[in-house]
Amino acid sequence: MSTVRARAAIARLLALALLVPGTAGCLGCPAALLSGTLADQGGELVVVNPDTPAVHVQWPFGDSVREVDGRLSVVDPLGSVQAAEGDRVRIGGGLGSDDTWMACGSIERIPAPTPQEA
Repeated sequence: MSTVRARAAIARLLALALLVPGTAGCLGCPAALLSGTLADQGGELVVVNPDTPAVHVQWPFGDSVREVDGRLSVVDPLGSVQAAEGDRVRIGGGLGSDDTWMACGSIERIPAPTPQEA
């Protein structure tokens, strides 16, 4: 295989890896996990837990925060809502140097407990 063909094949594989949901911009991401409830704090979507300060989040590359159906939401590059204000979530990633959570991978919504579990 020629060098040009090999480089083209590698470029296609890298592009594909960056487009697979949950992997965009996360090659080699930290393995920590942040859990809590998403809340609107001055137009920013943060993660809150009782008795702890709100955690600011830098969302994965390509995701954006905008209002959808009256709730501040994390929206992926294809326009799908990943999670919204009031949702309990788990977010992979790690804490950056300025105490901002560097989100990496997918955002997992935690189902609300059933009345029997509460």
